[in-house]
Amino acid sequence: ANILTTGDSITFASAITQSAAVALRTTASGNAAGANISLQNVNSAGFNLNLDAGTSGTITTHAVSTVGQLTVEQSASTTFTSVVTATTISLIDTVDSVTFQDNVTTTNLLTTGQGYSVHLLEDTTVTNTVSFGNTGGVTLGDATNDVQRFNGGLTSLTSVNSIQGEIQTSSDNLALGQTTLVDSTLLNTGAAAGDITVGQISGNGIALTGNAGTGAVEFSNAANVIGDLTVTAGEAIIVEADNVTQGAAWTIANDVMVSATGHDIVLNNVANGFGDVTLTANNVQLSEACLLYTSPSP
Repeated sequence: ANILTTGDSITFASAITQSAAVALRTTASGNAAGANISLQNVNSAGFNLNLDAGTSGTITTHAVSTVGQLTVEQSASTTFTSVVTATTISLIDTVDSVTFQDNVTTTNLLTTGQGYSVHLLEDTTVTNTVSFGNTGGVTLGDATNDVQRFNGGLTSLTSVNSIQGEIQTSSDNLALGQTTLVDSTLLNTGAAAGDITVGQISGNGIALTGNAGTGAVEFSNAANVIGDLTVTAGEAIIVEADNVTQGAAWTIANDVMVSATGHDIVLNNVANGFGDVTLTANNVQLSEACLLYTSPSP
């Protein structure tokens, strides 16, 4: 069933239960600007739901549950104010942002290479691999107790990422491009070999933990600024443009390279465990269970 208007808004003031696939579009007859779409709770009963508010209309919904495929075709901005559950969420285009203010559970989360931003502000669970292709920004979490679960792995390289809380995979790779730490963050690929790679990190004074199990952790951008850092990995490359300081003990089974040119490296937790270590800094404090070393770096 399709509900089409030529630039007039669509509003449902009470809850909806679908009995077939539904498309709501305010862009009929070539009216690209469209108009607002406003929905209360939607029970899609497994059917698809397509939403198109044009380039000037906003989309606002409350809870959307048991959708087959939820598609945002176009809007000025889109906001889901309550829980969303779907087999597939497809974000085709939006002028500004698509925001999920509550929990999201989906098998597939699909984006395109358009200039909108995506904001997942509460707990998120996605079964399959997620690769954010949008270019306007990605926000994961708005509090330190938020958990983002990308069970098939996560890639977000085309936007600036803003993150806090926990971002986890099920032993799959986690790759982020330029990233801002808003508050303390745990990047967690589990106990097996899921690599963690992050581009330039801006997080002055903000704690970051990278737990890659037996995988690799690479924070290698020379402009990185991070607060206390904790690393568990098979191997690691850490580069910062400030002092490298630690939170909890580091456990790195094999090679670890840490560079803080012009600054200091302070890894003085006696519970640390390293393989072969390469350090570059003005001054170094390095402790392991069987070692205490304090010296200017050569």
